[in-house]
Amino acid sequence: SETKDLPRVEIRNTKRNRPHTGPTPGDRGGSESDACPGPVGNVAGVGQFVQAGLYPNPQVAYVGQEIGEEGQAGNQGIQVSQRFVRGGKLQLSQDVAAEQRQLATDRLAAQRLRVANAVRREYYSVLAASIRISLARELVDVAAKIKEHIDQRNRDGQSVELEGVQAKLELQRALLNLKQAEQQEEATWRQLEAVVGRRLDERVVADSLVVKQSQLNWDELIAGVEENSPLLQQARTQVRRAQATIRRAEVQPTPDLFVQLGTAYQTATSTQVANVQIGMPLPVFNRNQGNITSAEANAIAARREVERLSLRIQHRLATAFREYEQSRAQVEQFQEHVLPLTKRTLELSEKAFQDGRLPFLQWLTAQRNFTQTRLQYAEALASLWQSVVTLESQLLDDGLAHPADSL
Repeated sequence: SETKDLPRVEIRNTKRNRPHTGPTPGDRGGSESDACPGPVGNVAGVGQFVQAGLYPNPQVAYVGQEIGEEGQAGNQGIQVSQRFVRGGKLQLSQDVAAEQRQLATDRLAAQRLRVANAVRREYYSVLAASIRISLARELVDVAAKIKEHIDQRNRDGQSVELEGVQAKLELQRALLNLKQAEQQEEATWRQLEAVVGRRLDERVVADSLVVKQSQLNWDELIAGVEENSPLLQQARTQVRRAQATIRRAEVQPTPDLFVQLGTAYQTATSTQVANVQIGMPLPVFNRNQGNITSAEANAIAARREVERLSLRIQHRLATAFREYEQSRAQVEQFQEHVLPLTKRTLELSEKAFQDGRLPFLQWLTAQRNFTQTRLQYAEALASLWQSVVTLESQLLDDGLAHPADSL
């Protein structure tokens, strides 16, 4: 079967010893990370929404006039003033704040998707690195057995010195390759920890990269992006916010009503009097026309940004889909032709070598080619799954990108 062409692996690090089941290649689950901002942005948006709809506070003042005139206390009183907001300004201000709150929600959803998909991508890198270690260890075992076999032939007088030197060289190469594989695995773990945002003191158990996956369709991907892309949702929210800002700017010239009520005691006449003052500004020169023009220009720019972003996503999606198709074709080529032929070549070479019909170096080359082909197959599978993550994540797979970043 396909899975027999790659070893079953248990991804672990010597510093990680508590069992933990990690995501599998078919897993579509999400992931939380310190790279995800959490609900802070939403809380700020709620606060701004509430603040935008609050009515102005009344003002209270003490009033003293003609104090000390003819030795009298003068007029002593208090007054209360209030600004009455007209034109629905508070509701329209809340409409703008509501779109800002929605924008924070959209950014949070996009960042969560980024982090979840970044974890999936790095997981496949860790899995491929672990498979590489397993293959490197197999190669070391084979090289050690070959050296032992050549040493025995040398003791029996059936081998030449060149074969012994070549066997030693092959073992050293295998050991070097294993060391490099271990270093690469450690690097992939560190990259995964960077995305998760904390040290992983657990081990992840998995078996194979070879998992059946239905072929992705270009038309379905494009339709899904246009409907569900968090980046496009953010851009459309920006359009609605710009439109709400226009409506708010248009009612700004509607004058607010200022009402002032007061009462005072006139000590000279021993009478209590009242004062009433009502007024409003006249929008003769300033009708907020500059801010209205600016808001309209921002709305046009927001609509153009939706168009630009849609085309940009399609452009990047086309590149990612090409890489996916190339990776899928490469995997299929390995499964259907390269692996079976390489395996059969090794079997024939091993039988011919045991029968004395094949030189040692040719058998060694066949063994090395088989291991290298399996390694290339594992890397092709990891590349395929990373391409799938990129497409299914709608190009949001950089978990360390700023939530406000676009493409």
